[in-house]
Amino acid sequence: DIKLIANEHEYLISKEDYNSLEMLLDTPSCDVVKMPKDISESILKVIVSLINQGALFFQ
Repeated sequence: DIKLIANEHEYLISKEDYNSLEMLLDTPSCDVVKMPKDISESILKVIVSLINQGALFFQ
C-alpha cells in the first residue's frame, strides 16, 4: 500500500489505485506521497470521492 498525505490527513491506497491517480496527482511513484498544502480542491474532491466509493482507505 501507499500512504497519501494531504492537508494533514493520511490515506492508504493500493498500488493499483495509486497508478490510476498518478497522472492526476502528477507525482512520482513512491511509498509516501505528500500532497502540497495548496493542493487543488478539485483533486481533493476526487480523492474524497474515491474514498467514499471504497476505492481509497482512510487510515
